Amino acid sequence: AMLAAAGALAQRGVLTRRLQAFEALALVDTVVFDKTGTLTQDRVVVHEVRTRPEWEAGQALRVAARLAQASLHPVSRAIVARAGTAVEAPWPVQEVPGRGLTAHDEHGHRWRLGSAVHCGLDEAALAATGRAVPDLPCAYLADESGWVATFVLDEGVRPDARAAVERLRVLGLSVRLLSGDRLEAAQRVARPLGIEQVVAGASPQDKLATVQRWQAEGHRVAMVGDGMNDAPVLARADVSFALGHGAPLTQTRADFVVQSARMTDVVAVLE
Repeated sequence: AMLAAAGALAQRGVLTRRLQAFEALALVDTVVFDKTGTLTQDRVVVHEVRTRPEWEAGQALRVAARLAQASLHPVSRAIVARAGTAVEAPWPVQEVPGRGLTAHDEHGHRWRLGSAVHCGLDEAALAATGRAVPDLPCAYLADESGWVATFVLDEGVRPDARAAVERLRVLGLSVRLLSGDRLEAAQRVARPLGIEQVVAGASPQDKLATVQRWQAEGHRVAMVGDGMNDAPVLARADVSFALGHGAPLTQTRADFVVQSARMTDVVAVLE
């Protein structure tokens, strides 16, 4: 029966990496989604760049791209795409999963790209001075003197996400959102989908601890994600789904790989 199910799923682009996952799947009562690249489009775009007075947008993008090239995160890809042909060779980069990137240039100056926390910035203060947009997700570039630029991002919810969440509820499953982004950004995605249980601002370690806590409470958890920072929590969940466009490491930790990246295909496996 498991072989037949795996074969049927393969025909619709869902690869089964662990047959025993079907047995665990029958007991799942909670489905947890990552946000960026999972419930939202896998292509985030930079639609505005705000810089400190002596900087131009193109200059900030070129510097940010020298860090972003080292990362597979959707935000990094968006920055590289916006920088276009002006992208120069990358610097050696250190990445903190779910937070951001740090590099030193040829002159030894430190640059940081990522969340406000990673860049050592106060996001509320940035918003108060117009350097950030409170109701839109933002990434930041900082040097040793502080804030350099804000990259205002746009991410659309996947067109089939709402139908998928509704079908999961019909199956009697609890649906939750577990995100590394700040609460406002996570709720902006969760609210139109009707997802009430949201955990935001979670590092990869926080995500892992959160799923472990839910499991300790007696829940059987299926996790859906696509980023490299989702690999630990995918490995810990009772059942895990990786999207086909996601990081290769993430796919190696998942029980099912949904090559189409359609949320409705995740539901089909559960059904």
